[in-house]
Amino acid sequence: MSRSSIFNFESFEGFKPRVPWAALLALALLGGVELWARLMPNDTLYPQASSWGQLRLVEREALAPHSHPQVVFLGSSRMRDALVPRLAERELGLSEGAVLNLALGGGRVYDALLMYERNRAQLKGAKLIIVGVDEWHFSLGESGVGPLFNEFAPLADRARLPEPPRNALVTDWLFNMRLKVPLLYQGFLRAVRGEEKKGVRMSIDENGQLADLRDAPKSERNAEEVLADVTRMSRMHYANFRIEPVLVEQAERLAALAKEDGARVVFMQLPNRGLYRDEVLKNFAAQYAAHLETLTALCRRAGASCKVFEYPAECGLSDDQYLDYGHLMPSGAQTFTHFAARLIKAEGWLAP
Repeated sequence: MSRSSIFNFESFEGFKPRVPWAALLALALLGGVELWARLMPNDTLYPQASSWGQLRLVEREALAPHSHPQVVFLGSSRMRDALVPRLAERELGLSEGAVLNLALGGGRVYDALLMYERNRAQLKGAKLIIVGVDEWHFSLGESGVGPLFNEFAPLADRARLPEPPRNALVTDWLFNMRLKVPLLYQGFLRAVRGEEKKGVRMSIDENGQLADLRDAPKSERNAEEVLADVTRMSRMHYANFRIEPVLVEQAERLAALAKEDGARVVFMQLPNRGLYRDEVLKNFAAQYAAHLETLTALCRRAGASCKVFEYPAECGLSDDQYLDYGHLMPSGAQTFTHFAARLIKAEGWLAP
């Protein structure tokens, strides 16, 4: 048989396949980076003003010193700015540390769930959990799912979201380096620019409330700037508005955990500035109605109380007590805290 025949295998004699050293080295490097990303402590990478930085600050300085909270508030920056813990304690006749405000700037439902899950042992004795709900919390629109969801949400929740953002979120779960490597680079830039030495931008004040120094310029807004903010935020919240069942289910999981631990659960929508509410009802009435229907159904399924306040006057507030479309000034926080304490008493939420 000719050596050139296709049926002749003598040409394979002495054949030794080459080891793909370059490919193996690349895989080893990627594996090393991924291992580093998963082992590197988040506290080292995330800046204080990030969602993770806020959560850790609240855990360390607002929650850790108080071992037996009775009333716990969760939610977004609107709840963060609205409830003054030490004042609420005096109004309710409770000891210091009995009322905690664990709401986070930019907080979503998942952020509240994560806060509760991480600190469940300490929060287990609470009698009342009040979860602040914003009208964009159940929507997978412009606001997205948030950084804490991106970092910590289980694969099952990510995989059940529509695309987008499902694929990106699943990829981030599989390859954590996608999140961590940019943080390392950003941290390097902050260190080079000296931004880490410019002082604390966020802190827990003497009243147990998370204070964000970045909110200071908002108090200087004139009427024209407030109107622009109202228009911008209403359009952002309702752009691509779509209720996402996964986000609703996370609220149900939070309620189930708290109730299992013996707490009464209340989902509460704080009032926005009246100007904002008018804008929403004028331009996005159908979407807002869908939100209210979702919230009501959630509370019914979860066996939780539901309180929806749409206009400031319902809580004794006025538009001039707002910094912007929905965040209260300190004077507004005092007013709302008095109102919340009276509501808790009137509803008997702390009764045995």
